[in-house]
Amino acid sequence: MQVPAPDGRSKVDDYWDPAKKELWGDPKLLDRLLNFDKDNIPTDVMTKLLPLETDPDFEPDAIKKASVAACGICKWVRAMIVYDQVAKMVGPKKAALAVAEGELKAAEDALAIKKARRHELGNALFPPGWQGRPGMLDRAGAELQAVQESALVETGGKEDMVSTCEDLMGSVGGLGNQCRSGLASEGLGFLVACEDNVAKLLEEFATAKQKKDDLQQQFEVCTKRLVTAEKLINGLGGEKSRWQASSANLGVQYNNLTGDVLISSGIIAYLGCFLAKYRHESVDSWISLMQENKVPSSSTFLLRSVIGEDVAIRQWVIDKLPNDQVSIDNALILSNSQRWPLMIDPQLQANTWIRKSKGDKLLVLRLSQTPGAVCNAVAKVTATHKAANDEPHPESRDLKPYTDQRPHFTGVDHATTQ
Repeated sequence: MQVPAPDGRSKVDDYWDPAKKELWGDPKLLDRLLNFDKDNIPTDVMTKLLPLETDPDFEPDAIKKASVAACGICKWVRAMIVYDQVAKMVGPKKAALAVAEGELKAAEDALAIKKARRHELGNALFPPGWQGRPGMLDRAGAELQAVQESALVETGGKEDMVSTCEDLMGSVGGLGNQCRSGLASEGLGFLVACEDNVAKLLEEFATAKQKKDDLQQQFEVCTKRLVTAEKLINGLGGEKSRWQASSANLGVQYNNLTGDVLISSGIIAYLGCFLAKYRHESVDSWISLMQENKVPSSSTFLLRSVIGEDVAIRQWVIDKLPNDQVSIDNALILSNSQRWPLMIDPQLQANTWIRKSKGDKLLVLRLSQTPGAVCNAVAKVTATHKAANDEPHPESRDLKPYTDQRPHFTGVDHATTQ
């Protein structure tokens, strides 16, 4: 629904009345809110809702002042925004966790198969009665040595029997050592392979987690940038009409520049000592004369719009210049004049403004001073301005030190500026 904008020149969307009809007139509103599919919120909907999260007008406390029911809707909308952000952040983590758990389960299953195979091989090589095989081999070797010694004593050197027994003992010992070394090397190699596989999986998991964190940070930065860009675009949207109006106004001012400058020159040259009423009458007659001679000029003339600067005028007002049109025109005439101004100032308004505006650059002269003192003071100030690269007043450029002493004059104080 379109309603007039605050500036009165355009229209904006108003959702209040349509929302009241749509929401308050729905008898199943509560069920729709309770059974809302919060896990599958469309992206375009969230794009429209994200600016509301940072909108100070969309705070529950602020909305509660207008409507308690709308405050509940506001809290629900904010909860959906937070839930969607959390779901999008946790969902990839759950998927990555499921993949990592699957890989860990496969590694554990492979490890169990290897352990079972090692157990079967150990049972095949060493039956239950052979649990103390290393000790039994040692005892068998000792008994064999005793038998060998007794055989040597009884037979008096039956070397073939001894050699046979030694060969048998070596074969049995070698078989035991081979079985023990084979089992140890196989089990150690499998454990090393499992540890390497687990380390590789952990490294891949850490890399995936870091990548996920980086993507999440980039998403948050992009979201903030999008919100800021949308605010900037919305804020600059209304500037288009103002720029178009300013461009059109500048075109009109450019066309009327000749006549406006001519009228401004006439005001500065001739109307400085007249009242506002006579100034307006003179300007109106000049505008009519411009129109008769087909010289382009503004139909409504303001001196400040032609030769004035808003920043300078604002500073003048800060320096105690009266903020009315006549005083501002007088200040413009003074600042653009090529001759010393004579100010009729019964209320000392111009005196206060000049003293405040010029400060240390102000030179005060009195009628009681001799002409020589006056000229010397002016020449001194002119030399100071030249040293500071300032532009002195045109009438003070050629003044020289004055040496002729004349009688003193008496009178009121007057102020003049450089």
